[in-house]
Amino acid sequence: MNKFFTLALALLVSGHFSTAQNQKISSPRIYRDSADVLYWNKKIPVYVRLSSTPDGVGELLKKEDMSKPSPYYFDTEGPNYIRTRWATDAQGNTISPKKEVLWPVEADGLPPVSRANFLYSKKHVRAEKVYYDGSLRVKLSARDAVSGVDSVMYSMDGNEYGLYTGVIPVPAHGDHVLRMYAIDKVGNTEKAKKGGNRKFFVDTAPPKTTHSVKGPHVDNILSPKAKILLNGTDPDSGLKRIGYGLGTASERNYIQPILLVRQPEGDEKLTYHGEDHVGNKEANNTFNFYLDRTAPVTTFSFDKDEYVSPKNYRFVSGRSQLALSAEDNKAGVAGTTFMLDSEHEEVYGQPVKAKYLSQELHTMYFYSTDKVENREKNKRVSFFVDKTKPVLEFRTSGPSVERKDTVFVRSITKVHLKASDPGKVASGVKSVNYFDNGEEHKYGGPFSFDEPYAHKLKVVVTDQVNNVDDFSKTYFVDDFAPEIFCHFSTEPISEKLYPNHVVLYLAGEDKHVGNDLIYYSINGDAEKLYTHPIRYFKAGKKIRIKIRALDYLGNEAVKTIKFSTEK
Repeated sequence: MNKFFTLALALLVSGHFSTAQNQKISSPRIYRDSADVLYWNKKIPVYVRLSSTPDGVGELLKKEDMSKPSPYYFDTEGPNYIRTRWATDAQGNTISPKKEVLWPVEADGLPPVSRANFLYSKKHVRAEKVYYDGSLRVKLSARDAVSGVDSVMYSMDGNEYGLYTGVIPVPAHGDHVLRMYAIDKVGNTEKAKKGGNRKFFVDTAPPKTTHSVKGPHVDNILSPKAKILLNGTDPDSGLKRIGYGLGTASERNYIQPILLVRQPEGDEKLTYHGEDHVGNKEANNTFNFYLDRTAPVTTFSFDKDEYVSPKNYRFVSGRSQLALSAEDNKAGVAGTTFMLDSEHEEVYGQPVKAKYLSQELHTMYFYSTDKVENREKNKRVSFFVDKTKPVLEFRTSGPSVERKDTVFVRSITKVHLKASDPGKVASGVKSVNYFDNGEEHKYGGPFSFDEPYAHKLKVVVTDQVNNVDDFSKTYFVDDFAPEIFCHFSTEPISEKLYPNHVVLYLAGEDKHVGNDLIYYSINGDAEKLYTHPIRYFKAGKKIRIKIRALDYLGNEAVKTIKFSTEK
């Protein structure tokens, strides 16, 4: 009869589950795959029963040295066999060629091995810590040598374990810990472990960069001497680079302070950003500034009494003050420095007073500096200090006589005013004005007096830097002729008849300057200078004498006398 031997393997299963971040322990189990291969967890005991039918309960076997049935455990990983010596047919005949009868069982006592595969664009290791960019995804896999992998469980950052079903996104910024384990088909459970065997950090935060200015600057106004320093920090994966662009120039890597010495003057724009080791880029920072290359412009001015000659010589008076004034286009004036007559430099604070300077040529050098240290080229102003008043000389052309403090003149006499500016430093005469009995006139050349009698003349002379002096002189206009006097030494014999021995005396009188000369002519003869009395007239003659008297100004009086001498 046909007998069927059924091998029954009994499974004892026990297990427990835990929550939170403790892994779930799977119970040992038996698994038969689609190819009808039987997999047996080595932790499960094995009992052998013999049955004559496929579904019979059968008889439980004992080991030959045992008094009662006891469990058996597979010792070999992988294929295990229950066997008889030789195969027989249904009649019990040994099949030829001889062949063992094997009942295979795949024993599985080892857990699967899981693995985490990190998918990323950027990775960086810093101080033994691994940093990934925000694109990080984690792919889990496992392998099992016998029954095969049933499932993979994972826990992120201490959360409850869950079933791995696909790639795990890890977008959150910060530290992360991935724990995982795998379970095979017969319940062998891997000991939970950290994914990647370490903590890792997802860095999605860009660096932070700042700028600072070293060297001359005022707010956002910079000198070409200034340098721009960029500084970046990234507390996570660390700063990899700083990129910057100045103006329209293409981006560069920041290596050292940015020099401005070759930049043109004007408005400038600096853009910069940081990038960390996992590719996080900061949004552009902008620094708008003005590059100031223009030095201040300093000008000088005298508050009064300044004169520049046609030959471009500059004169000032002792009352003048030299002031310096500076303007700057952008940063503002920091200060003005000057040096007078090659002395030491001084900081300009107030006008220089000419009254403390000697009467000679002076030269001042000066320059200004703005607040970003742009220095003006030296400028120079040279000037003469003239403290001397002008002088005046009175002259006349034509009749004049000076008596004490009065000059007697005639109306035809010309008065000359000769003004001059003396001294080794002379700016020259600017104007001469005179006052004739209080009436002002501008002197334009020699002049005469129309009105007779006294003229009190006051002359005001001003030089080119307004040094002034006044001078006075009294003139008396005398156009009056002298008076002629005739005196005979004897009385006439009769009307206008005199003895021939008569003597004629002549005299002249002038009220102002006095009579100077007397001339006479007898009966048309040549004129003679009267120096002594006239005598020795011819007897019995008609005498006609023409007398001419001149005062010291040339005023002339003419008188004719007629008389006869006896026979």
